Parts: sequence; C-alpha cells; structure tokens
Amino acid sequence: MQIDAHQTRDPVIHDTQFVQEHPTVLRVMNLALPLLVMVPRARFVASMGLGGYQVYCLSRDCRGSKEAIRLVYVTSILGLQAFRPAIAAVIQTLLEFAINTQDLRRNPSMGKASLRFMRSLFDTLALRWGGSSLLIGAMTLQIVLELMESKEEFKQGRRLEGVAHLLFSAIRGYQLAPHVKQAKRDWFGRELTQEDLYQILEKKQLHEGRFDFNKALEEGNYKSTLKRLDFSRPEGMDAPLSFSQVDFRNVTFEQCGFSDAHLMQNIFDRVVFKQCHFGGAIFNESYFRNSQFLDSSLRSSYLHSCQIENVTFERCDLFEASFCFTRAKEARLLNCQLTDCLLLDAKKDFKIEGGTPHTMTRPIVGISWNFKREGFGMMTDAIAYALEKEETMVLRVESSPEEVDPMRLEEEMKIYLATTQERANIPQGLLAHAKEGSEIAKVLKRASVLLEHVDAFVLPGGVDIEPELYGEVRALTTYTEDDFRRSFQELALLQRAKEMDKQVLGICRGAQLINVFHGGTLHQHVEGHFDAMHEMKNRSSHPLAEQLIGGNIAGVSRHHQAIKEIGKGLELILEAEGVPKLVMNQRFIASQFHPEAYLWMEEGENREKNRNFFRVFKNSISH
Repeated sequence: MQIDAHQTRDPVIHDTQFVQEHPTVLRVMNLALPLLVMVPRARFVASMGLGGYQVYCLSRDCRGSKEAIRLVYVTSILGLQAFRPAIAAVIQTLLEFAINTQDLRRNPSMGKASLRFMRSLFDTLALRWGGSSLLIGAMTLQIVLELMESKEEFKQGRRLEGVAHLLFSAIRGYQLAPHVKQAKRDWFGRELTQEDLYQILEKKQLHEGRFDFNKALEEGNYKSTLKRLDFSRPEGMDAPLSFSQVDFRNVTFEQCGFSDAHLMQNIFDRVVFKQCHFGGAIFNESYFRNSQFLDSSLRSSYLHSCQIENVTFERCDLFEASFCFTRAKEARLLNCQLTDCLLLDAKKDFKIEGGTPHTMTRPIVGISWNFKREGFGMMTDAIAYALEKEETMVLRVESSPEEVDPMRLEEEMKIYLATTQERANIPQGLLAHAKEGSEIAKVLKRASVLLEHVDAFVLPGGVDIEPELYGEVRALTTYTEDDFRRSFQELALLQRAKEMDKQVLGICRGAQLINVFHGGTLHQHVEGHFDAMHEMKNRSSHPLAEQLIGGNIAGVSRHHQAIKEIGKGLELILEAEGVPKLVMNQRFIASQFHPEAYLWMEEGENREKNRNFFRVFKNSISH
C-alpha cells in the first residue's frame, strides 16, 4: 500500500462539522481521516464521500452567500480531483495557506497557529521551487503538531485519540527519514564523476532484475544532483550504455548527455532533467511520474508505450521525438518546439501551451523496428536513411510489442489451424476470425491506431517467416523469430492498410510477407541469392512499376528464402534466375532485392535507378 505521509486533511473538503449530530461517527471519522488522507486512493474516496455529503447538505440548506461560496468551492474541487488532480492539489495548498494565515492573525500568540502557518508556507513555496529542504521543513512541523495534539488529547482523557496522533507522527517520521538522508547527501556528499558512473554501470551489469539507481547513490554517498555526465555511447564502444530496467527516484540531472542511450523499461519518479541532451535516446516502455524536462533537447528521441503522469516538458525541443502508443495524464508541453513532433494518439492527453505550433511538414512513414537489437541490421538502417533522404519522417515501431502475449498468440493460431480446413489464405483467415479480447484482436487494434497517424508503412528484412503461415512444415534451414508477434503485427498492418488504402513497401522479408498475406507461398531455401547482384528486366506495363524501375535495373539480393507461388492479386514485375524479385499491386510493393543498397553503389545510372525507387514511393504516398 502506497503512503504519502506529507498529506494532511483539507480544511474544507475534510471538514466533519456536517456530521456533528452523530457523535460516534464523528469520533471514528476524526480518528480515521488523518490516516486515510495519507493513502492516495483512500484520500480520493474520503474526499468524494465527505465532499459529496457537504454538497448535499449545502444545496439543501443554503441560506446565504457564505454557504453558496462554499458549495461552489467544494463542487469545483471534487470535479478537479476527479479529472485534474494536480490543479486541485495546488488550489487546496493555497487555500490552506490563506486559512492558516488568517488564523495566525487572529491568534498571533498561539503556538499551533504559528506552526500550521509555517507548514503551509513551506508547502506553498514548494509549489514554485520544489526541493527536499521545504518538504523536510513541512513534514517536521507536521510531526511537531501531531505530538502537540497527542499531548492535549491525553490531558483531556481521550487516550485513543492521543495514541492515534502518536501513530501519525511515527508514520510521518518514518517517511521523513530518507528525505533527511538525501538532504544530508546533497549538503555534504560527493559529486558523481564520469568514472563513478561507469562503476555504477558495472554494478548494474552484475545485478539481476531491476536496479535501484538511488540506492547506488546512497551507498557511495553521492549527491542526488548529477552534473555534466555523459550517459551516451563512449568512444570506442560498439553499443550505447544500457541503463534499462533502472529505477530513478529523487534525482536531478543537469547538463547531462543521453544521446542514443538505452533507457527502456525504467521508472522515473520525481526526476528533473535540466538542460540535458537526449538525441536518439530510447525511453520505450518506461513510467514517468511527477517529473520535469526543462530546457532540454529530445530531438529524435523515442518515448513509445510509456505511461506519463504529472510530467512537464518546458522549453524543450521535441523535433521528431515520437510518442507511439504512449498514454499521459496531467502532462504538459509548455513553450516547446513541436514542429514535426510525432505525438500521434498521445496528443489528446497533453495540455499544450505556447511554443511553436504542432504541425507536420513531411509525410510520415512507419517502419518495423527492433529496439532491443537496434533495428534488424545494416539493411534496415539503410532503408530508414534512404527514406529520410527523400524528406520523409520515419516512425520506427517496435515489431514485437511487450503488451502482446506471445504464448496466447501462438495458441490462438494453433486453435484456428486445428479447427479449420481452409488453407487458401491462412493469414487473412486468422485475422478475419479474431475474437474480441483475443491477442490477434489486440494486434489488429494496434495496427488501426498506428495507421491513423502514418501515410505509409515499410516492412523491412529480418529472419525467416514461419512456414505455418503458408501451410508448410518447417525445414531445417528455416530460422524464425522467437515468437509470432512480429509476423502477426505486420500481417495486421497489411490488413488495415488494405482497408484504409495506405501504401506499403516490403523489402526482402517484408516482400515475402506481403506475398504470404495474399495467399502466396515461399521456397524455404534457394541458392545464389544472398549477397548477389542481378540484372532484371521489367516484365510489366504497370504505370507505377514503370516509374519505379523504368525498363531494367540491377539490384542487390540478400535472401535465402524466396517467393514461390505468387499471391492472389499481385503482379510479377521483375524476375532473376526464375525467382520473383518484384511483385506488386496498386498499394503493395514487394521487392526481394534491396534498392537501399544504392547508398554503397558507385555513381551512375544504376545507382540513380535504385534511389529512384524511394523517390517514387514517397511521391505515391497520399499526404
């Protein structure tokens, strides 16, 4: 159970005067409320219950302006707590400060009034400047108030109430201790150096499961504000630093570099980033809570499948940053650079104020990507680069999403194959018979959401396609993904692209999957088509094919499987040594050769023909 010992009773919402006629109920409520308000969910329930009862009583017996003002306030706060809790918390803090200030003016000699005023003053200052010192001050004063209340209760013979206040002070003291330790480290601890950071990373590599970064700072007596550190890929290292599956809490990063850093599946709780650089950083599947990005560059960073709660991005550069399948609550984009920011479906969850308007200046092309393996290799990187050279925005999409259960997905496929005799087109049959709530239905829904925000999609190369999808037994030469998530996600994208009239380009494995989607089959192994250059002649009069390749083209092949029977509705365009190299229809282009290889070709006509493939594809996109 999560407890926030900093929380106290709201002087208006948690006012128990409306139950004065029920002494027993009143006593129970006064005993329980201070504890309930420390538990976020219980606080919400208590606020709704007491506030709702107040609204009922006030609307029934409203006799003047004072009751009317209170009714409006309580109703407003209840609505804000339900839909905008952060705003409600600010208003309640300011109101409590105003009430305690008034009490102090009336009774300047009262010790408790002075303490309440000071506590609410610290809370109010914390709204603007934050900081552990103000929190420590507020919680210390609340503990003193609880002890004073306990002493008074014992004096008046109310032992149960006295014990309750002692308990509340003990809970607050227990939660105050780590804040005091952190403040001590911040005042007297050591600055974390780059060498110290590498030592912490070495500890992480030896640690199984999630890694507590704050604990590592405590063990080394390091300050919680980290300055001018580089979390990027160091010189001489083939891979970026991996800080995935790490819990970051109560940490401030100032002028730190995170370019290309792997920060996946992390927890960022009460974390502040000031003037940091995140070019290409990967935050996928992370949870952000009560955190801030200030004056930082998140250009081309990835925040996919994240949960964002009460987070502010202020004066940040979000050019080409992407928020694919991310959900946000109480999230703000203040005075940010939002041109070509790929907010996608998350845009509706953000409050946007100031900055450059959120506009898209280029067509968006999605591409399947494996973030855990940095793409699918050199050729996939080349495809993305070739698309970017033609002035498109490339949205890299995780090919094997964590939210899809691979075991259930495979089981659903096996059940379908065991219960149907239809083998003409297994992929479209599986998708058509997806039951609501199934993993296949979940994948189809993801495809629908994604294709609403992209103008086209690219299926790149990779390992072999599962033979079960085209009705054959797996050969010894076939090497597939560990599970079916990638194939099903891409098949779902093809299905939804067909329905939504979106352009799809498949290269190598992607071309083979387009063929399988249309009911075609594959050779599980062919010789002479891996790292080979073939001269190919256009066998079609298809207008788009003529634009793509002209009369003939020489292309690089890097595949060991190949299209066998061409799927229904696809037309053969290019062939080499009896193997189809390019098949297509009006919307789907399936190329078993690699036009992106032009990036390594010598200048000349054939290089321009291969590059032209991407120019024509871009021009065919509806934008």
